[in-house]
Amino acid sequence: MRQPAPSRLTPRPWRRPLTTSAVAAVACALLTPVALAPSALAADNWGNEYLIYNGATATTTHAHFTFGRTADQVVAGRWGGSQGDTLGLRRGNTMYLDNRLVGGWAAISFTYGRAGDELFVGDWNGNGIDTFAVRRGNTIYVSNRQTSGHADFTFTLGSPGDPLYVGDFNGDGKDTFALRRGNQIYVSNRLDGTTEPPFTFGTAGDEYYVGDWNHNGVDTFATRRGTQFSLSNHPRGSTVDTVYSFGRSGDTYLVGDWNGNGADTFSIRRNNQASPPATGGGATCPGSVTHPRNAIPSRDTTGKVQHLINTMWPYATGDPRPANPSVAWFGGSPEPSAAWVSWIADKAGLSREIGKFGDPVEWANWFKCNDRWGITAVPGAIMFYDKHDDGVSPIGSIDYVAICHDATKPKNERGVDGCGTQEYDRYQVNRRSRGRQVIGYGYPSYLNVR
Repeated sequence: MRQPAPSRLTPRPWRRPLTTSAVAAVACALLTPVALAPSALAADNWGNEYLIYNGATATTTHAHFTFGRTADQVVAGRWGGSQGDTLGLRRGNTMYLDNRLVGGWAAISFTYGRAGDELFVGDWNGNGIDTFAVRRGNTIYVSNRQTSGHADFTFTLGSPGDPLYVGDFNGDGKDTFALRRGNQIYVSNRLDGTTEPPFTFGTAGDEYYVGDWNHNGVDTFATRRGTQFSLSNHPRGSTVDTVYSFGRSGDTYLVGDWNGNGADTFSIRRNNQASPPATGGGATCPGSVTHPRNAIPSRDTTGKVQHLINTMWPYATGDPRPANPSVAWFGGSPEPSAAWVSWIADKAGLSREIGKFGDPVEWANWFKCNDRWGITAVPGAIMFYDKHDDGVSPIGSIDYVAICHDATKPKNERGVDGCGTQEYDRYQVNRRSRGRQVIGYGYPSYLNVR
């Protein structure tokens, strides 16, 4: 599993989870961390919702969670702390790698690379841990470490415009490269730029992926046309062995051995917002709230806030209260109040405006980075609390989420949430929201800000 998903509009080569687009820059000769170029992926290759599937035809959901920000570039690989493949993010010139498929904060981070580099992920030395390589022109710089620094070795392969893929094409336990020209594929079984005679597979307009589809230890190719996937188990693509439809037209895809059983499957990266969020206003994220742009909201004139509150109220009141499915609906291990607010937003048809996050800190940072964070209460805003009053400075202390329904009340009585003290399976109103500090408010897009 070595890469992120290719863009639907601009097909990108993939390896198992590898990405051939500018996903993150890595080591190279005399590599010192510098700013990386913005994402080169097409506009639909974004989102922070992930649906992880196991099974030969991607029918069994293994995990469902949010991770990072909607505009992050994503990779997948085995970073050394898990049995199967997990995700990593590239943001600016920083890589964030996680060893769990649950979302939240990454376990490993480091800066690496240069603007314009193309990132690839693979197990180059056969030690079972994925690391990085980058391409500049037709030169590939390979690193066997998850740190900044010099490349371990370099070589040239093909032409600068050739799409590249990463896989273990001969079953020796080490990843190498393949290049494609049209529908002709040239596999290299050594990291020295030499290739085997080409073979043909698919058509030039297909999106190509690489994975071990039948857990025999050898990576082979697959293509995607729309939502139809065609998988071959033959090293030279002589036949198509499996064809199935999967996902939605706007989804992007990752490949990985998510459960560590030796077989790669497809998973989905999906956007839950109307368009990629704009960043600006001087926000630096993640980080503490310094209010680089303290947004001032105005009241909703679209009727969406009242609709949100009307949708929420029956589920937050009543005796007895119905069972709360929000955590199970969200999937993975979200913070329960965040799962509840996300679920209410979904029921109201407002997920695109409000977002869907399992981590309150990530959610607050998302509002902040989009200049929709402030300290002014208004109905329909998303409230962020330090429930435990643990003294950690601003955004890092957030551990609870609620929906602001009445801005005229004292700040600790404005929010409604859906979680009991210990019981996450029952709806409950908690207008005091634990009586702790309100850190700030996120303003969904139905609230105008200035």
